[in-house]
Amino acid sequence: MTLRFWGTRGGIARPGPETVELGGNTTCLQLELGQDEPLLIDCGTGIIEYAQAGADLSDHHHFHLLITHFHWDHVLGFPFFFPIHSSEATIHLYAPFDEEVILEHMGALFDGTYSPLLDMRNLPATIEIHPLGPECVELAGVAVSCCPTDHTDPCFAYRFERDGRTLCVVTDHETRDNDANDQLAEFMTGADLLVHGAQFTEEQYLSDFEGFGHSSIERAIATGEQVGAGRLLLTHHHPLHSDDRLRLHLARVLRQQPRPMPVELAREGRGYDVAAPEVPKLGPS
Repeated sequence: MTLRFWGTRGGIARPGPETVELGGNTTCLQLELGQDEPLLIDCGTGIIEYAQAGADLSDHHHFHLLITHFHWDHVLGFPFFFPIHSSEATIHLYAPFDEEVILEHMGALFDGTYSPLLDMRNLPATIEIHPLGPECVELAGVAVSCCPTDHTDPCFAYRFERDGRTLCVVTDHETRDNDANDQLAEFMTGADLLVHGAQFTEEQYLSDFEGFGHSSIERAIATGEQVGAGRLLLTHHHPLHSDDRLRLHLARVLRQQPRPMPVELAREGRGYDVAAPEVPKLGPS
């Protein structure tokens, strides 16, 4: 399995010279599975980049899209994901919510307020809704399970298992001492690759953002160590934090307290092999 990031920012998109290395689009990830049907996680503005780069309808007609939650930065790109405008495409929407809730929140993107599109049910593509329960399911050849996170609105983490390798994706979670955190820590335990949101520095978190539903870089790293992750990728970067600021802060944290696992800031457009033992260093490619 290879995980590719098409959006790494949280809150709002921020393309520009200060975010050109780590990326300025909001959350979208792709699990690359060879010839199997595409499996995507969230549809922030990054899904538009994915569509331009790899959503080839000559190769695939079915797209599997997992939604963590319905906050704007995680669903904003869906009306502009071009396969929804093709009668050849089938979009499978999965989320750990009732079908009515999924239709209500995703359908709100198509009420004419946010785009000229007036009704998701009238799209040329076939849209199939798949509510997820607590049990593990198989999607595109991968075992997928979910777990609630500690966020300001219901939100879920995903765990993917295939060929003896495990990936956990935790985009929006506030690491603090409560039952939700304990449950999620058990869910993440032993992941070969852990993707964890890290929107703030610890100083910012303690001074202004406790209760906002997001973790600091320092807390995400501590979580990765606690659950025995093989590697840690930090994502959901603060939109006002430049690439330089993020890179320098992470280097300072790791210099003060080295960690046994590789830690990196997730980078838009880059693919990460779930089985790989090393993480490449940030820098010009």
